[in-house]
Amino acid sequence: MNAIRRLALLALVALSFLFGAREASAQTTDLSNRLTAQTSRDLVDRVPPGSLTVPPLPSDYVSERRGPLTISYPRALRAVVEPALRTAERNTRAMAAQFGMREVPPLAVRLVSDPDAMRRLAPQEVPPPFYAVGVAYPAVRLALVSATEPRTAAAAPMAQVLHHELSHLLFAEATNHAALPRWLTEGIAVHQADENTFERFQALASASWTGRLLPLRRLDEGFSESTDEVNAAYAEATDFVGWMLRKDGNARFAIFIDHLREGLSLDEALTQTYGASAPHLEEEWRSDLDGRVAFAPLWAGTGLLSIGGAVLVVAALVRRRLKNRDTLQRWEREENQRRSRWMFLVREPRKLTPPDAPADDTAARPRPTHLRLVREELPRVQHEGSEHTLH
Repeated sequence: MNAIRRLALLALVALSFLFGAREASAQTTDLSNRLTAQTSRDLVDRVPPGSLTVPPLPSDYVSERRGPLTISYPRALRAVVEPALRTAERNTRAMAAQFGMREVPPLAVRLVSDPDAMRRLAPQEVPPPFYAVGVAYPAVRLALVSATEPRTAAAAPMAQVLHHELSHLLFAEATNHAALPRWLTEGIAVHQADENTFERFQALASASWTGRLLPLRRLDEGFSESTDEVNAAYAEATDFVGWMLRKDGNARFAIFIDHLREGLSLDEALTQTYGASAPHLEEEWRSDLDGRVAFAPLWAGTGLLSIGGAVLVVAALVRRRLKNRDTLQRWEREENQRRSRWMFLVREPRKLTPPDAPADDTAARPRPTHLRLVREELPRVQHEGSEHTLH
């Protein structure tokens, strides 16, 4: 079945190149730009304590306290940063609860106008990557977010990016800055910031169909320079984290975080929390994923592929319906067989008729053979001149 699915997918891809190359090319360019924007953030961790220096704020910046957060931004940028200001504290407390944190330490946030300003106000020892729209420094409890994208100067979704970066800060605090795989930290941040896009789901489904899912132990390799590989890695990491939360809820997830804070390795923490080894959990997740992406719209992109995909979905649904009908018929046959094996125990009901009642044709009706045999085969005994039937 897997081979058939892969052949069907390859055939659809070939048709897309033959009949929709121009449209696919335009969409690929647009998708690449959007994915670059979605993944243009980074985490600066594993730096020695006291090795980072935070530059002072310019004079035109104002600071506001929002619960545990101190948020600074240019006075002229107030209207632009307002959506991020409204949601920052609520999101912070919700993420802290999911991590099982009883208290949230003071965190600093700098909302800036552009990537150049972000680089000026970030620790100079480890400046943000040139492609970043947001960056987190857990060692100094600082997050920075730019109001514009670095390559296009388009407006960035500041509230969502800040949500992502705050996740990095809180996760580091919750795990006592444990050295953990990048896929786990990014998967948690993307899941908490609700950055699950259709393009990421499409990349995940494509990787599942074509057998290109990376094992979790190698998933960090997917965060490469290739946009497609990075997007698939983000999608895979996010889906695994989401599956963990759906599987046993926030309470169990908080126990998992607590084990990491105690110094257990990732594999040890998973085993202690979920009662199964990391490879076994990964196998469970892959099985769940296969069921969810069985009819995924991998063909979305050109009209021809959409039609081909619809045909495949309809064919699969018809096949499943026929299979279900055959199963119901088989169950009915098995039930009838089970009933027939016990029919010899059925006794003919006796009808009490008054002596003066009119005769009917009941006696003339033939009785079932199996019932007649039961009555004839019952043993009889003689006792004190009378005949008795044993039953």
